[in-house]
Amino acid sequence: MSGNSKEEIIHQIENVRCKKMDGTLYVMSERISWISKGREKTATSISHNYVDIKTQKISSEGKAKVQLQVVLHDDSSTTFHFTNPGGQEAQLRDRDKVKEELSQLLPKFGQKISAELEKKKKILIENPQIYQLYNDLVVGQILSAEDFWKNFVNMEDYKSTSKSQKTGVAQGFMANICPKSDGTNGLVYNLSYDDKESILKTYPSVKIKYNQNVPSRMSEQDFWTKFFQSFYFRKDQINLAADDIFKECALKLDEELKSRAQQILTEPVDIIDSQKVLSSDDGFGLTDFTTSKASNLSKQNLIKRYNYYSMRVLNSMEENSIKEDSNKMSKNSSGSNKIRLLDDEIKDLEKEEFGTLRGAALNLKHIDRYFYAPKTVEKESQTGKMLKNKDKKSLCQTTLQQFQEWSIDIQKVSNPSLAISILVDLSPGSQLMQTNNVQNLRDEVPKQYQEEIKSIYVSSCEMLKTYHCMFPPKNSEQELKLKLARDTLKTFYQQKIMVLKDQLLKENFSWNVTGHLENMFKIALMKYNNWKSKQGTV
Repeated sequence: MSGNSKEEIIHQIENVRCKKMDGTLYVMSERISWISKGREKTATSISHNYVDIKTQKISSEGKAKVQLQVVLHDDSSTTFHFTNPGGQEAQLRDRDKVKEELSQLLPKFGQKISAELEKKKKILIENPQIYQLYNDLVVGQILSAEDFWKNFVNMEDYKSTSKSQKTGVAQGFMANICPKSDGTNGLVYNLSYDDKESILKTYPSVKIKYNQNVPSRMSEQDFWTKFFQSFYFRKDQINLAADDIFKECALKLDEELKSRAQQILTEPVDIIDSQKVLSSDDGFGLTDFTTSKASNLSKQNLIKRYNYYSMRVLNSMEENSIKEDSNKMSKNSSGSNKIRLLDDEIKDLEKEEFGTLRGAALNLKHIDRYFYAPKTVEKESQTGKMLKNKDKKSLCQTTLQQFQEWSIDIQKVSNPSLAISILVDLSPGSQLMQTNNVQNLRDEVPKQYQEEIKSIYVSSCEMLKTYHCMFPPKNSEQELKLKLARDTLKTFYQQKIMVLKDQLLKENFSWNVTGHLENMFKIALMKYNNWKSKQGTV
């Protein structure tokens, strides 16, 4: 079989027709594939990844053809016709085998898709530049969404550092699982993937039984059939059958409830023992316990299951609070030594010997210096001393001497003729000031084009940044990504920038607003051509 040799083949079904050709159907760990009979060179193959499959459909009972159809997310479909020579019973067996396997695999891959879509949605919301580029390239049909995320967004750069939140269990999910009549006095339960996960999370013992029996001992359908026939879903079931696989679960449930009651209660009330018969004393003589034992036991079982469900909810809340407390303790561990030292100091200060000591009495002459610290003494200049001493004669002599010693430093002064010519050129009405009446560019550009110019600039900068980071490519895969990016740049240049330029020319707009954008794209495309020429190819 062509493809990845390491891929696990779960089922291999012979005698399956597709497109009026006989072949073999392979159900693998990540995809479903069909190969027609014949030589490898002439054989036709069809392969669909589970990620691309939206749902599966089967032919209704009573039809002559036993078929299974897989519907993709783009609404295209592929139909497989089972033609086992053993008859219709064998054909149904082959079809059901594939159907049950797909019913288990498709929800898992569907959950992966939803998680990936949520991550991409978060990136677009938190990064307006990426969102603008996505609108211009993907919504503008310049590039496919797959190529956009593969070539222009590095998902590793946007890894979330916040702690992921676990999916909870819906309240009363068991009550929302409503059976439907199959028309033959039977009931059909349609379980979704979320319903199964909720049951396994709420009842750990059921999860253990699921791992032990599916698919080694029974199919998943048989397992859930037995579950709905067990005491978990039937409140009036008292006696358990010998072949009931959930019989051990009932005993573990009782033991778990008893141990939990002994932990949290000093005198645990006996709400666990389903075999206990109430006496008249328990009702203080007011209740008549003449009802049947079976009626009491069914009520006690119902109460017991309520208690177990409440206990599971409380346990999950305690586990979450313990984890949060441990995280807080780990964060504060670095400051724990300081806290201990501070506690020791406080205890030392509380000793009696410190309370008996008395400090010396302070005799302060300048209280302001005590509260506000002494002022710094500034050195007085010679002129300041003369003014303070009122020595007029000495002050006049010193001033005259300073004037006589003063000289002009004109080494860094510009040429006077050059300065005058510059002032003339910058004067109103001169040669350099002819365009002083030009209005602001924002006022001249029509408002209908302003937002478009901004969005094109944002997308261009984001795209060119990613493009330049691709140089130099180190392998053939990176070369293909670079070529795709170059082709995207050319398409964006023609469909966005040149179209905008033509629109502005029609508006008789004098400014060349797109000139800078054109230069950036020309330099980027020239860089690719230079790299290509160095590789010895045109």
